[in-house]
Amino acid sequence: MNKTIVLGSLFFCVLSTLSYTQSTKENKSEDSLKSITQQKQPLTPKDYKLWMSLLSQRISSNGDWYSYTLFNEYDKSYKLTVSSIKKDISYSFQSPTDSDFSPGGGWFGCSIPDRGMGLLNLEKGTIKWMSLTDTFEFSDDDRYLIGHIKSTDTQKVAGLRIVNLANMKEEWIPGVTEYLLDPSSNSLIYITDTKGKKAVISRTLEPSSTDNLIAENSIYNYKKLVWNGEKNKLVFLQEMPKEGENPNGYKLYHYSSERGHFKLCGLDLALLAPQLTDTYLTDTFLEISADGSAVFFKVQNREDIKKTLGNPFSDDVQVWRAKDKKIYRERESKSNRRLEYGPKLAAWWPIKERAVLLETDSLPEAFLTGDRKHLLSYNPTEYAPHFELNGDIDLYLTDFETRESFLFLREHENDRGHTMVSPDGKYIAYFRDRHWWIYDIEKRTHTNVTKDLEVPVYEVEYDRSGAFQPYGAPGWTERDKRMIIYDRYDVWLLSPNGKAPRRLTRGRESRIRHRIYFNAYRELHHHWFPMFEGEVFKLSEGLVFETLGSDMASGYSLWKQERGLKELVHKDMRIKGLKKARNQEAYIYTEQSFAISPRIRYWEPGMRDGRLLVETNTQQERFHWGHSELIQYPGPDGKPLQGALYYPANYTPEKKYPMVVHVYERQSYKLHRYTNPSEFLQDGWNPTNYTADGYMVFYPDIRYTFNDLGKSAVRCVETGVRAVLSKGLVAYDRIGLIGHSFGGYETAFIVTQTDLFAAAVVGAGVTNLVSSYHTVNGNLNRDKINFFEDGIYRFRDSFYENPEAYIRNSPLHHAADINTPLLLWTGEEDYHVHWRQSIELYLGLRRLGKTCELLIYPGEAHTMWKKPKNQIDLTKRIKQWFRKYLKEGAEDGTE
Repeated sequence: MNKTIVLGSLFFCVLSTLSYTQSTKENKSEDSLKSITQQKQPLTPKDYKLWMSLLSQRISSNGDWYSYTLFNEYDKSYKLTVSSIKKDISYSFQSPTDSDFSPGGGWFGCSIPDRGMGLLNLEKGTIKWMSLTDTFEFSDDDRYLIGHIKSTDTQKVAGLRIVNLANMKEEWIPGVTEYLLDPSSNSLIYITDTKGKKAVISRTLEPSSTDNLIAENSIYNYKKLVWNGEKNKLVFLQEMPKEGENPNGYKLYHYSSERGHFKLCGLDLALLAPQLTDTYLTDTFLEISADGSAVFFKVQNREDIKKTLGNPFSDDVQVWRAKDKKIYRERESKSNRRLEYGPKLAAWWPIKERAVLLETDSLPEAFLTGDRKHLLSYNPTEYAPHFELNGDIDLYLTDFETRESFLFLREHENDRGHTMVSPDGKYIAYFRDRHWWIYDIEKRTHTNVTKDLEVPVYEVEYDRSGAFQPYGAPGWTERDKRMIIYDRYDVWLLSPNGKAPRRLTRGRESRIRHRIYFNAYRELHHHWFPMFEGEVFKLSEGLVFETLGSDMASGYSLWKQERGLKELVHKDMRIKGLKKARNQEAYIYTEQSFAISPRIRYWEPGMRDGRLLVETNTQQERFHWGHSELIQYPGPDGKPLQGALYYPANYTPEKKYPMVVHVYERQSYKLHRYTNPSEFLQDGWNPTNYTADGYMVFYPDIRYTFNDLGKSAVRCVETGVRAVLSKGLVAYDRIGLIGHSFGGYETAFIVTQTDLFAAAVVGAGVTNLVSSYHTVNGNLNRDKINFFEDGIYRFRDSFYENPEAYIRNSPLHHAADINTPLLLWTGEEDYHVHWRQSIELYLGLRRLGKTCELLIYPGEAHTMWKKPKNQIDLTKRIKQWFRKYLKEGAEDGTE
């Protein structure tokens, strides 16, 4: 007998039979399939509002419950469902803002603005409603709930709610502006701001609530609580009186509570560090080392504050000097002024009574090693002016104990993922000359740790301009024992001395790529220096790998030290969103394909396949739908290429269909991508809208040749389209082409070289390589040269070294050869690909008497994201353009 519980008809209810969790019969007879097909109807725009998007999903720590959220973009509604994995019990909440399971799995909390916070007892099926909290969290033992309310116009008083979940008794602490909870020890630190009193207080929740006053005053606010790893050291800031025009400065406090001894001390910048005398402490950054001995913060030079806040374009004359390290607009931008004249990193050792400035004028960028005992610093403009995205840097290493500083790496690639400090601070890994190296800080030695590997660790098919890129290095194992890196298919463990590398996976044999999956069950480490810090992995807990085959089948595998690698799921679908129960070997994940809306499955050891829990968009059964196929064919250079081909709804092989080709680098990975039909589109394109309307859709992969990106796109796209034509599915004179941004450039160029396409749409694309090369990117305030010589446009030479290559691949310079009706669109505030690029090609085609239309959307930038009405308008206009040229007047035998 099903257990039924009704708890608030509007906000949640038990569903004895969920419309979203009904299992489908995967093996239907041919007769039943024919019957269903006959009853199906065409999908039209009026039906789009029926579709929901599956958002976040969670599983409780004990593996007994899961939750998921559905979103409807038409009415902007959210619905969160909490369901039992083993029983037929479900609860639903409308429009939640925050939700989570408790660490022990016994509770579920959900905040709803118009209702409050619901605290659901999952064992008893009862709920307690409380006034709304902005954030909440549970203690690890499920004994306490801590809810925080911020001060707003309607809620005048901030506060902290402490709920004892054993007896549901509540305590309200008024005036709490900030707090930290140690969920493992049921203790917390909080700041109060009540009339006439500002205080920092620590509280122990059990065996009885005990408060300890850390700091108190009657005038100046406290803020920014930060704990060390062991939570026995605390740092925080106190606002200081404002001096002149300068913003408020702060005083920094360090609090220690070890073995019953408590000590509070404050930092006096002028006393401890003479070089910091003319600075004041800001609230932009605050961190404490794991052992609590060192504190890191940022200070602002009083003379630099006016340069930071001043109007960079106030002068009547802008001076652009050719030898400047940065062009005027970048140099004088607010973001650069904040970098150059803004707060700089500093350190304080309270016990040693020492403080020092870490980022200096000569070395303005710095990051810390894992143990926070060494500093790596550099000048990002050392080799400027340069025309790469970041340019090379010289890396300097400083020992905080000895204060010794020296150059340890010269002319190093300043790219994300090229440098990584170890968690315990013993090593610095860096990628150089197509290999991974490890620098031993104590021994001062550089070791090439991949030279003996028989497989490359750099991307062998990397075809963008600039330096070779590594496949990646996600992080380290505990205590700096091993570094983890990737090759094309596999995951490796490398020792710091480069000996005895260990391959954990066997992807190369099956051409299945393995990558560590970070979000299975644990929160990622918060990185203060994300450019240079990786994750720390405990091999004793095992690893989870995402898998992706060359055939686009995907899944997950589990690795354990004692038993090696075991496949959890791998199938010819798009498998994503794996979540593991914290305390059980139980998982949920989502699967989808072009024809199957995302659905949630449950897996535990012993299962051959995951058990179906949730199906979304089951109304799809009422409509005709297409399917997808991976097309493989030899490319123009003889090497294999592939593309994703989507078939139209209600496809019949007797007809020849119109087809729209979408271009943007490699897109065969979209083979199993399910796309809700919609008119709210930022680039006006949705493949489901087209397959539902009787089009085939093709996503071909493009492989590039340096200095010939446009010609490469032509050759690969033509080859792919002809491979599809050879199947006899498509009307050869009813093929359209579309692309946005870089894909817009490719579309514009392709139609200058071939008459294969009956119509084309160019969205926010570069049309004149020569003028774009000589343009400033208004979003980044940088010249666009690096896009060509060190990025997506794939030139090895500058325009002045090889002007013919730029002209050869420039759409505008071949505009006279365009015979394809062309629709261009852009946002009038697009400064990424400047909107004038679209006007250049439009004016050229207008002068040539070609068929062309240009749409310019006021107030929009590179995509349509500001006004929903513009999204709908663009979507409809593109659809009308293709209908006019690919469908109207079609010969008999075409759809």
